[in-house]
Amino acid sequence: YTLGAINIVRDPRNVITSLMNHYSINEEEGLKMLDSTHRNLRDANDENNFATYSFISSWANNYNSWKMSKNIKKILIRYEDLEKDKENTFIRIVKFVNLIMGKKDYIDKNKLRKSIETTNFDLLKKKEQSEGFNEATYSVKDGKKISFFNLGSENNYKKLLKSKTINLIEEIYKEEMRELGYI
Repeated sequence: YTLGAINIVRDPRNVITSLMNHYSINEEEGLKMLDSTHRNLRDANDENNFATYSFISSWANNYNSWKMSKNIKKILIRYEDLEKDKENTFIRIVKFVNLIMGKKDYIDKNKLRKSIETTNFDLLKKKEQSEGFNEATYSVKDGKKISFFNLGSENNYKKLLKSKTINLIEEIYKEEMRELGYI
């Protein structure tokens, strides 16, 4: 059991571009992965070890399952808010964690700002380049390591996806995307 959950949701049009980079796949394969109700994560080196298995399902099913769950204290965070309004978004997270842990509602602003500074995308990207990052994968095409911290705020589906793919995503996930303010 757990005290609570922080559910981070991201615009599916930008999720697909990240999937394309991370798994070295094209738009069609990315869309199929995004919409797969059987999608899961598990250690590819140990297909029979279900201890590494995490069921994800489709983007909509994953979002809706967290939204509808009633037996867990949770907070929904839009990934885009982490980018655009870091301080207020992290304040929401800290307040939530304090609440579920039964602590008084106190936020050390200096620690908060330091946390934001040290988890800056550009800093993490540089750190990955110099030290590596365990979750980075290898390209199927050339066997080279793919940068996990790839584009950050430059991950703009409008520049990276075909109109057809964007329209399909918006049609498939219309209800959820409206609810989240993405369309």
